[in-house]
Amino acid sequence: MPTASAATTCASVSGAKACFESYGDHIYLYDTASDGAHPEVYFVLENAGYAVAFGWCRQTGGNNTVADRHFDFPESSTVHFVAARVDNQTLEDYSRVKSGYAGAALAQSPDLKGFNEATAEEGETPTEPGSPVPVDPGEVATGGSAAEDAQRGPEAIVEELRRNTHALSLEEVEARGLGQYVDTDRYEATAPQVVDTVTTRAAAPEPSMAPAGTALPLATTCWEASAWAGVREGVMTLYGQTDITWCGDGGKKYVNYSANGCWGDEKWPTYRYEGCRTIEDYGHPKPDEYWTVYDVWSQYDLCPIYLTKAGGCFYVDRPQAKYRFGAAGEIWLLSSNY
Repeated sequence: MPTASAATTCASVSGAKACFESYGDHIYLYDTASDGAHPEVYFVLENAGYAVAFGWCRQTGGNNTVADRHFDFPESSTVHFVAARVDNQTLEDYSRVKSGYAGAALAQSPDLKGFNEATAEEGETPTEPGSPVPVDPGEVATGGSAAEDAQRGPEAIVEELRRNTHALSLEEVEARGLGQYVDTDRYEATAPQVVDTVTTRAAAPEPSMAPAGTALPLATTCWEASAWAGVREGVMTLYGQTDITWCGDGGKKYVNYSANGCWGDEKWPTYRYEGCRTIEDYGHPKPDEYWTVYDVWSQYDLCPIYLTKAGGCFYVDRPQAKYRFGAAGEIWLLSSNY
């Protein structure tokens, strides 16, 4: 392995130390005390003002051991991270947030003195006396790769919509109190259609309102869709979700019922779901106003590094997306920033 210079930034707390090495995007995690606890590192990858990935790593090799986790971060990104000491599942203490610029190539920091990158990756013991013993990388628990894998582009969003959208059965319609909007004699659970506006460049139709005084038939189908942003990967859970319900009339021309709601969840001490908001347009907001489409815009406040001791969020990510829903069960992704 060729020797390369690197910019290294470290964060530490009693018993735990984490270092980010910019050249090669390595995160080193040290256990620095014989205290029965183990070190963990929590990070968020920021690019163009948004969190494009977040994750965690832990190693349980014991005192005076170090783990090397290799990532492939975009060179224009910044890594924000904290080192933490954890006893079983209890977060005992954590460091201040440190930041490193991915892709930089500067002089190697003394923080990595005595630690040989190659031997760590091969699971061998460094020859220099006093160096931490590397932990086998295959035995390092990590959520970092999963965080990056779970980041979705527009194509993945379209595919996920197909999986998370379905027509409601008549029993579901009645159970949800929507019976007044549907024609039970003509009701049919027609499958929805997610239109791929990403790869096909298909344009969504422009909204059109029914002429005043138009008498519309009751709905013959209602649908439900769920769209989300963030990461849902085991303990690495931080996301917001919007659930949309809409019904289309018998002529498949106008939406005669529409509703939505948003919510979220998080599953780690340093993650925090902080809220969501939606804006809707068209649909059926008034008894005498019907449109051919229903638009829903959603935004979530997600905190990948929440500092529990300080009681505040170091970094807030605000993913957002806008969807258009048609009277025949169509869905178009209009825009997203993730």
